[in-house]
Amino acid sequence: MTAADRGPRYVPSPDLLQPTDEQRAIQTSTAPTLLIEARAGAAKTTTLALRLAEAWSRGTAPADCLVLTYTDVACDAFRRALAGIGVPDDAIQRFRIASFEAFAASILLPLEGGVAVPRRLRAEELRETVWEAVQRVDSQADERWPDALEYPSQGDAGFVAEFLDDMLRIKGTLRLEREAPDGPLSPDDAAEMGMRYMTLRCFHAYERLRAGGHPDRPLFRGPADATYDLARILARGREDGVTTASSAWPQRLRVLLVDEMHDMNEAMYSILLHLLGGRGCFFTGVGDADQVIHAAAGADAVFMKGRIDADTARRAQFLPLAASFRFGEALAGPAGRFIRKPLESGGAAKTTITVATYADEDDGAAQVLAAVRGGRKSVRDAAGLAVLLRHEHQSIAIENALIHADIPYRSIGFESYLLRSEVLLVRGLLAIATRDFASLEGRDTLLRMVQAFVLFCGTTFDEDPDQPDVTQAALMAEALRDFAGNAENLPLFLQNHVLRKAEPAAARRLRAALAVAADEAHEDRFGRFLDALDMPWFVAQALVRPERRAGALRNLAGLRALAAHYPDTRTFFKHLNDTAQRQAGMRRSAAITLASAAAVKGLEFREVLLPWMEQGEFPDAQGRPADEANLFYVAITRARQVLRLFVHARRPSEFVVRAGFGQTG
Repeated sequence: MTAADRGPRYVPSPDLLQPTDEQRAIQTSTAPTLLIEARAGAAKTTTLALRLAEAWSRGTAPADCLVLTYTDVACDAFRRALAGIGVPDDAIQRFRIASFEAFAASILLPLEGGVAVPRRLRAEELRETVWEAVQRVDSQADERWPDALEYPSQGDAGFVAEFLDDMLRIKGTLRLEREAPDGPLSPDDAAEMGMRYMTLRCFHAYERLRAGGHPDRPLFRGPADATYDLARILARGREDGVTTASSAWPQRLRVLLVDEMHDMNEAMYSILLHLLGGRGCFFTGVGDADQVIHAAAGADAVFMKGRIDADTARRAQFLPLAASFRFGEALAGPAGRFIRKPLESGGAAKTTITVATYADEDDGAAQVLAAVRGGRKSVRDAAGLAVLLRHEHQSIAIENALIHADIPYRSIGFESYLLRSEVLLVRGLLAIATRDFASLEGRDTLLRMVQAFVLFCGTTFDEDPDQPDVTQAALMAEALRDFAGNAENLPLFLQNHVLRKAEPAAARRLRAALAVAADEAHEDRFGRFLDALDMPWFVAQALVRPERRAGALRNLAGLRALAAHYPDTRTFFKHLNDTAQRQAGMRRSAAITLASAAAVKGLEFREVLLPWMEQGEFPDAQGRPADEANLFYVAITRARQVLRLFVHARRPSEFVVRAGFGQTG
C-alpha cells in the first residue's frame, strides 16, 4: 500500500463483485490508520476483505496479516467474504483470522508451557468458585472495612448471576487496572467507580482462586478471560516478555484488520494498541455504532472515534460506507426510521416486507412453517432462509413444525431443544423408566445426557487410587467415557452415581418420577411424571441466571404442551426419540438456518423470518433497552430480498411500531 500506485491491484471478476467508489477508496487508501464508519448492509466485511486482498496482491505475505473479530461466526463470515471476491482457498487458509479471545489464547499458550487452560464458560461451572470467593472474603481477619461488606445468603443464585455480570464488565473495561488506587481499595474508592465494595473484594478473591497458585498458567478461564489475561500482562509493562517469548506473537505484522469494531471493549483495545506498535503496520477497523449489542461486556463505539488518535502517534483517516447494498429502499426506510438516522439503499436491490399477526404459539408456528415452505423452492433457496429468534426457548414449536414437515435446519447461537440439559434429563429418566434406549445410541447425545444428570443432581465421583489425577473434572471425564459409550449403562449410572450421592430431596423426586413413568395404568402419565419430578425445584437448585431458569421452565412447559397431543407417554417418548433420530439424519445441504439474532451479526440471508414480535419478548422486558433496540436493528437488516415479521395480535412489539412496519400481508 504505497502512494505510488493508487489504482486497485486486486480486481475481482465482475461476475463476483463490482466495487463501488466508496469500496475502491477504502481498498486503495494509503492511510496507515483507517476507520470505516458503516451502515448495516453496506458490505463492511466484503470491503475489509478487498483491503486485505489488495495488500496480498501488492506482495504482503499472508503470514504478516492479521484479522480480528468478536466471534468465531464472524471469522467464518470473513473467510466467506474472501472467497466471494475470488481469493484462492490456499491463500485464505494462510491468513490469520481469529476472534480476539482465540487470538489471546494462542498468544498465551506458549507462555503457559503449551498446555491449554481448561475453559468454564457456563455460569453453573463458575458458581462454586464464586462462593469460594465469598468465603475467602469472610475469612479475612485483617479486613479494614468489615461493615461495608454486604454478604449474600448462601446459595443465592441472584448474587452469583449479578457478580458474573459485574465481573464480565470489570474485565472488559479494565476498570480496576485503569482506576484503582495504588493502595488498598476502600469502600469510597468502590463508590467512586459506581460499584459495591463487596463485589470488588469478591472479584479479587475470585481471581486469586482462578490463578490456582500456578506460576505459569491459571487453573481455568471463563468467558473472555484469555483477552483479559493478555491485556493485563500487556498493561503491566510486560509487553517485551510477551512479544519475544510467545512464538505466536506476530513479529512482522504488516496489515491488521478489525471487523465489527463497534463490539470492541477496553481489554481488546489494549491488545490492539500493542499490535499497532510495530513499524509499517497498516490498520483498518470497520464498524457501525448502531450495532453495539455487547455493552454488558464493555463494548463501546467510542473506539471507532478518536481513541487511537488520543493514545498513539497515529492519525486516523475516516471513510464512510454509507449506502446499503444488501437490501432495498423498502427496508432501508423503516430501518433508518428505527435508528433515527438516514439509511439509503445504494443499489437496485428490492426487498419485500410482509407483516402478519398471530394469535398464539400454535398459530405463530404454523405461519412460520407455511412461510418456510413457500420460501424454500430449491436447495439454494433453503440455504438462504433464516428464522431469527430473540430467545432460545422460542424454538420449540418451530423446531417441531420443521421436523414433522421433514424440513432440515441448522441452529446457530443455541442448541436444538432436544439437546438442552433440562430436556435431556427428562429424556434420560424416561429412557431408564421405560427401558427404551433406541434413540440414545449417539455418543454425543449420551455424553450430554450424563452431563445433564451431573448438572441438575449435583453428582460427584469417587476418587480412584489408580488414577494420577483425582480432581472432580478428571473423574467426571473418566465417568463420561465409561457411561457415554452405551445407552444401556444409564440405569447403572443413575443408581451408582446419581441416586447414591444425591441430596435426599433430589433423590426423592427422581425416584417418584421414575415410579410414575414406569406405571402405564394412569392417564396423563407424562404430566404426572413432570409433577413428581418437580423440575422447577431442580432448575432453581442448578441454574444460575434468571433468564436461563425462565428459559428452562419455558422449554419444559413446551414439552408438556406437546405431550398433550399424544395418546400416552410411551407414544410421546417415541415421538421425542424419532424426532432426535430424524433431525440427526437430515441433509444439512438443504438446511434452513434457525438462529438467535445475536449470533448472526455480520451474516446475511436472502430471506429472514422474525417470529414472536411480542412486547416483553422482543424487546425483552429484562434486557437493556439500548441493546434490545440495537439487536432488533441487527435482526431486520440481515435480510436481502424478503423480510417477514410475525407480530402478536394483542401485544405487538413496540419496535415494529417504532420502525413503521405496517401490516402488508
